[in-house]
Amino acid sequence: MSLIVTAYTQEGIVMGADSCITSNFTQEGKELHKHSHYGNKLFLLNKEIGISTCGDAKINGTSLSFLIDQYIWSKREENITLLQVEIDLKNMVNNQAKGKEHYVIFHICGYEDGKRYISEFNNNDKESHIRDISERDGCINAGQTDIVNLFSQNIAYKDTDNKYHDIKLEKCRYQDLSLQETIEYVYFLINTTIQHMRFTYRKDNVGFPIDILVIKPNESLWIQKKELHMPNHY
Repeated sequence: MSLIVTAYTQEGIVMGADSCITSNFTQEGKELHKHSHYGNKLFLLNKEIGISTCGDAKINGTSLSFLIDQYIWSKREENITLLQVEIDLKNMVNNQAKGKEHYVIFHICGYEDGKRYISEFNNNDKESHIRDISERDGCINAGQTDIVNLFSQNIAYKDTDNKYHDIKLEKCRYQDLSLQETIEYVYFLINTTIQHMRFTYRKDNVGFPIDILVIKPNESLWIQKKELHMPNHY
C-alpha cells in the first residue's frame, strides 16, 4: 500500500507521494513481506501533467514506475490531453496485465485552456473521472488513507454504553491556503501517516522519502524529489 495526496487551491495543484513499496510473496509455505523505500509514485509528463499512483507496484512482473517512465518518454513531443492520458494509463496497465488481476489507482491533474482539472481513477474504470475544479478548492487522497481521513471526515467515539458521540474537528480551510501552505499541508498528511505507523504495530507500508510536485497554470516544479545517490557509508 502507499499514500498519494493531491490538494488544489487557487494558486495551483500540489501532489505528494510516499516512497514505500511492499512486495508480498510466499517462501517455504510462509507469507513474507519485503519493503523498498525508493519506489517512484509521482511523475511529471511534458512539464504540465502530474501523475501519481498507488496500489500494485508491479504489473505481471514489470515495475509500474518503469512502465510510466516509458510512457512519458514516448509522449515527450506530443501535445496530449488529460483525457488521453487517463485512457492511455488504463490501457497500459491492462495490456501489461495480460488477463491477470491487477489494481492500480491514479491521480492525474493539470491545466487546459486556463481551467484546472483533476481525475482519480483505477485501471478497471470504464468511464472518465476528469473533473473541472477551477471553482473549487479541496483535496483527494488514495491508498493508506485511514489516518488522513481523520482530518477530513466526520468521526465519533463510542462510550461504555455503546452510544456514539461526535468529535468536532476543524476542517482544513482550503480556500484560504497559499501555495506554500498547500505544500506544507500535503507534506503534513503523508508525514503524519508515516510517523503514526512508527509507534504502532501496524505494517509500515507508507514511508519516506516524500516527493512533492507543484502544477501551476504556466509552470510545474519539483519541491522535493528523491535522487539516485551513493550509499552513505561509501
